[in-house]
Amino acid sequence: MRTLTLLPRHTALVVLSSPSAFTFTLTAPTHFGDPEYQALLAKGQFAELFVSEGRIGNNATDASQHEVVISKDVNPRSGHYGQPVAEGDLSWGNGCGSALPFSLTYDGAQVLFSIGDIHLSTSAFSGSVNQLYLRARAAGNAHTDSSVLLSSLAFNGTTFGLSLQADATTTDEVNYLIISGDVVGGAYTALTPFTLTGEARFTWTGTRPNNSALAFQIKAGNGTPSAISASGRR
Repeated sequence: MRTLTLLPRHTALVVLSSPSAFTFTLTAPTHFGDPEYQALLAKGQFAELFVSEGRIGNNATDASQHEVVISKDVNPRSGHYGQPVAEGDLSWGNGCGSALPFSLTYDGAQVLFSIGDIHLSTSAFSGSVNQLYLRARAAGNAHTDSSVLLSSLAFNGTTFGLSLQADATTTDEVNYLIISGDVVGGAYTALTPFTLTGEARFTWTGTRPNNSALAFQIKAGNGTPSAISASGRR
């Protein structure tokens, strides 16, 4: 099994092999954000099947704002607009020492998503996926400094050695990490079944962010190999 050398953020294109004997590519694109991702959706170069999200919400367990969510896709052509199919409530800690373990498992028929002690499941989705887009967002304003960090990431038991982070002061920051199946015959091979694990940590100073101003998503779906490069440019 090949090993992964720690690489700087936003510069890596690395092919990894997993214990299940298939390879996948991990891409940390340097010029890729929400506009580029939305362009992939609009052009049909990536189609979401489902999205799992951890968000700050209202940082409480009162059910008025959900912090753990499994949603349908957000492509306007589908008419789903990210409609939730499973939700849970969670109180996040703040800063160092407050990271929560998370896990996403999909076997082609059932999604299992957990953060800390919150466990969600749904059978609303079926079929294989060949790409995962991990997104981290921290929203900046004059009253808050905030960050989200996904660390200790592993896919089907293979540890990345690479984290995903977004830091915000007065302006927003959004970063992506992309997991793709091996390329065979000009197409990605399926990643299903898979398990993605890691730790998520939210940090803020000043006024606590709300809703999805501090959040991460795991967007599972199917794309084409020509859609994205290590630089984020097609």
